[in-house]
Amino acid sequence: MMHAADIDDTKSDPWATGFLVLLAALWLLVLIALCTPEAPNGHGVKHATIQAMDQGGDGNERHERVFVTGWMLGSVMIFLFTGMLAWGTVRQPFHVLGSEQCQTSGSVGRLRWFLIGGLLFEAVFGMLCYSYWNSLADPRGDFSGPFPPGVSWMLFGVWLFPAFFIVLYVACFHSWILPPENARRFAELVAECSSPDTSDTGDA
Repeated sequence: MMHAADIDDTKSDPWATGFLVLLAALWLLVLIALCTPEAPNGHGVKHATIQAMDQGGDGNERHERVFVTGWMLGSVMIFLFTGMLAWGTVRQPFHVLGSEQCQTSGSVGRLRWFLIGGLLFEAVFGMLCYSYWNSLADPRGDFSGPFPPGVSWMLFGVWLFPAFFIVLYVACFHSWILPPENARRFAELVAECSSPDTSDTGDA
């Protein structure tokens, strides 16, 4: 049964408050996108010569009503993604060894890395949106590498940037995720649970 103190702790948890704010913003932006009137020919029109294919029309006309909403929606999703990774790494209620001061210092260091990663991820996504918007306003067909700038930012930026968090996970697994002392404690608990219970043995 949950006590009043537990409820107060849950309400005062800054992580829970932050996630509630992000989820509320996420749903608000989804509702805004759903309620935005659709642009004419938003789903494309028949191609003049290839009947099996549709073509888009004026890019500005199709995207200007939802561009900012989409940008904000992607940004909130990035913050939510990064925040959940940080939450599972920074908060370690089962850290069995080490002083509270050392644990706090380690949590601040881990949080700093996730903050840097989240801001860089957001910057990459922002460059994707900015370059795509520029291509709509001035569709000259410029290329950045082998692709148009927006496509390059998507392929080599947004798609590849999560590798930053993968490297953090692999490089810091034994210090952030499963420290040796936690692994030893887990092995001890497994041994205790798997050992035969002798409390009920004996002569009847």
